[in-house]
Formats: sequence, C-alpha cells, structure tokens
Amino acid sequence: MRRSGRNPFAALEYAADNTAAIVGWNADGVELRQPESVEFSVQAVEFGEVAAEAIAFACLLDGSQLVIPSTDTSPEQIVDAGNVSIRSKYLVVRIGESWLVTAREEVESVPGLVEGFCG
Repeated sequence: MRRSGRNPFAALEYAADNTAAIVGWNADGVELRQPESVEFSVQAVEFGEVAAEAIAFACLLDGSQLVIPSTDTSPEQIVDAGNVSIRSKYLVVRIGESWLVTAREEVESVPGLVEGFCG
C-alpha cells in the first residue's frame, strides 16, 4: 500500500542494509566499546490526520566506539568514534500492531556528549 509516494515498508528495506553492515563488522572482528554510553529517548510524538501516521521527535547521545582491536602487526583501528549528540525526527506508520520508521531527518547534531542536550 502506498500513500503520498512513501513506501510504508521502508523500515524493512533498511533492516536488510543494517543486517549486512553488522555481518560485515562481525566478519572484520569489529567490537563495540562503551555501549552503556548510548542513550536514546523519544521526546515527543505528534499524530497526523491519519491516525496510523505520526512524527516522533527523538534524541540520541552516543559515546560508543566501533573498533577493530589491535593485533601483533597492526594498531587498534577506530571504525566509528560515536561521541555525538543528535536530535532527529522520524516519520512512522502503524502497520498492524507495529510502528515502522519510513523516514528520518536529522534536526541537530553536535560533537560530544552534551549534558542537558536531550532535555
């Protein structure tokens, strides 16, 4: 079912790409460091005229790192340093009992873990 030219099953398409990235990281021996520093919170939700659509405003604080550990022949390599605070809005649609993300827009991004950034 399509409305307004958006694919309501976009989240399923993203899932395949995300799975491929994770499989690749695992194959490369990438490790996640400081996962406890990741905080994601939904700040507000605005429902549209169609009850099955909404805009969710969220905030992410990410102090984690993806790294390839050092070996005898190479130093540790940082794949993704995280260390960012991001406000985003998500277009979500309800399909059955699930809400799926169909689009994401980054509203604001600043380097570092900024205290009070998420409210």
